[in-house]
Amino acid sequence: MTPRNEHKTPRVLWRCDDCQQEFQSILWQGNMLSSYCPQCRAKHLEAFDAQPRLTHEATFATRRREWLENEARGIPMRYRHAEWGDFRFDRGGEANRAKVNEFREYAESFPVEGKPTGVRSLMLASEVNGVGKTLLECLMLKDIIMRFEGIGREVCPYQFWPVYRIKQRIKAAERYGGPETVEDVYKDLCSVVWLLVIDDVGKERLDGSDAGFTYDMYFSILNGRYNEDLPVIISSNLIYKPWVHNGLSLIDVIGLPAVSRLCEMTHSQVYIIEGESWR
Repeated sequence: MTPRNEHKTPRVLWRCDDCQQEFQSILWQGNMLSSYCPQCRAKHLEAFDAQPRLTHEATFATRRREWLENEARGIPMRYRHAEWGDFRFDRGGEANRAKVNEFREYAESFPVEGKPTGVRSLMLASEVNGVGKTLLECLMLKDIIMRFEGIGREVCPYQFWPVYRIKQRIKAAERYGGPETVEDVYKDLCSVVWLLVIDDVGKERLDGSDAGFTYDMYFSILNGRYNEDLPVIISSNLIYKPWVHNGLSLIDVIGLPAVSRLCEMTHSQVYIIEGESWR
């Protein structure tokens, strides 16, 4: 009968390469199975298992930063490092606090997987400039983009456009030999997967034939996103009715058909940001 201890697993006393504590390492065919003690070995295995996740996170952290800083359609430089605490309530009082809380909830609950079909659009308005509408738009975008964890999406899934730059882009596309056609521009703006933000709607001047161009531009964009059931955030110094008697309304600038689409997309709700200009 073979003695019980005769086939014991051979071991060798070794000092751990990490913590320098002595431990008994198993020998297999004359070689140590590990130069780390059980505790350090467990830490190394955990780090090895976590590496794909860390690589994934690093990849998307880089992608998020690239999207935020995209020169063509990213967030303006002034607002890239802004935080919710930067919005000033001292000029508009507590009247804005509930609205700001709604914007934060909107960003926190915005779906970042698949198409956000059916998500309500937002319209921010104020009677004066400089009350923080653009800041609020950018803060919502930042919160949404930092929640992104999707895979296989190389193209920026949101776009931020001041109106004057949309017009410049379309005018450039109208010129023969440009890198994109007018149809390309509208297709891009209408099919942005996540969110399209249009800043300063109605601030442009309407002279002569430019009024018809502006009507067509707004209707093409809003109707395209309406048909795709995709959200848009708009900021403006105009609302559906004039602020003052005989003043301009949103209808005067973008046209009744576009306003009709916008009303349905926003559930006819306008967030009036109150206060005095910060500038």
